Amino acid sequence: VDTLKLTLEIGECQKVKNIKVTFLEVLEDSRCPKDVNCVWAGQAKIKVRIKEKGMAPVEKELILNASGKDVFIYTSDTTVIKALRLSPYPNTSIPFGDRVYYLEVSG
Repeated sequence: VDTLKLTLEIGECQKVKNIKVTFLEVLEDSRCPKDVNCVWAGQAKIKVRIKEKGMAPVEKELILNASGKDVFIYTSDTTVIKALRLSPYPNTSIPFGDRVYYLEVSG
């Protein structure tokens, strides 16, 4: 089975199989910056919208953390869409409000 990989900017909508995925926003990014030693690895919380044909859109909040555990955006009998990575990884030189985020997904 071929796996499709896409990168979404905030506000961007892409179709993964028959599901429309929109990356709405980054609600929180407390991941430990690359240039700092932290006790806690932190996490990023994002919001996405899922639109399945014939169904009302659903908004979901997802947490991406350092565990590397799969984060599922959508699952059905025939389709699995996962959030792979949120870029850029924090760095203290770029304030949260100035970061241009990208969400990598696979389906």
